[in-house]
Amino acid sequence: MLGDAGMKVQTRKITNTNITVHQINSGESGPTIACTANLHGDECNGVVVINQLFDKVNTLCKGSLILYPSLNPYGLK
Repeated sequence: MLGDAGMKVQTRKITNTNITVHQINSGESGPTIACTANLHGDECNGVVVINQLFDKVNTLCKGSLILYPSLNPYGLK
């Protein structure tokens, strides 16, 4: 849940893939942090962690947070 009015959230799929990207931008310049999960198909714990992080982020002081819940969605099957 996002509480800061200046924050912008974009969720999209990377073109020609099934990879979801959540990008949260604070509206202020600063560092960008990217978190990834599920590079290998049998690594599913990180998927849950990244989705929980996305659900719980409610403030971002500056910069951006980019979350990739699964870099290998086909490997989860």
